Amino acid sequence: MATWQQEATAAAKLVAARKAEVDHRDQAQKEEQAREDAAGTKARADGAAVKVDLARQASDPGAIKQWLLLAPLRVEGRDSEMRLDEEQLPDEGLLRPHPGGRIKVVGNYDGVEDFVWAAVRQDDYRVDLRKIVNFPINTSVGYMVTYIVSDADHSGLLMKVGSDYNAKIYLNGRAVHERRNPTTFEPDRDKVEGIGLKADLNVLVFKIVQASSHGWGGSVWITEADGQPVKGIKVTLDPNAAK
Repeated sequence: MATWQQEATAAAKLVAARKAEVDHRDQAQKEEQAREDAAGTKARADGAAVKVDLARQASDPGAIKQWLLLAPLRVEGRDSEMRLDEEQLPDEGLLRPHPGGRIKVVGNYDGVEDFVWAAVRQDDYRVDLRKIVNFPINTSVGYMVTYIVSDADHSGLLMKVGSDYNAKIYLNGRAVHERRNPTTFEPDRDKVEGIGLKADLNVLVFKIVQASSHGWGGSVWITEADGQPVKGIKVTLDPNAAK
């Protein structure tokens, strides 16, 4: 009995020591996460505060300020890169919605939901989905679609992209840009060269995966290779505008 009591006491001390170790580690992780969150918040604020020539982007149709938005698609239980690879909407690169159009989305969190494509028109080409959607979920996907009508073929254009976390852009059904490193939002950070627009209607699909409460937005600005506006283009939310 004495031996058993000694062993029980020793085991209890070991369990207490391990619990204290786990508690200490958890507290350290929480403090580290708090520091990272604070740093992320500041970095995003700094990125959002990046100076943009507002007058120039306001007059340039290539700075996209009109979108059809479908969000938030809640996809809990997967990391943001996996959510980027998955197609929450079938043939996502070939989307061609119209304002007010309805679509049923099959998600792994809420089951089947009925969504409506909402028109977003802004004076600023920087889009903050947190403010537009105003939904307290930190693991969501948003799709934005716009139409660029061009009066002629264009090649060798530059697409400047900013986004939070993982994002993907399709142009006329072809993936032309991906961002796979979680990072802070900064307008025009990524440069995609060799972009082409065809005469008539061009479809641009912008998919952004949200991974935390800090940010969920992006921006697209299409210019000539030297940064000058592309002549003869206009942006619309009407998929039949060029017919």
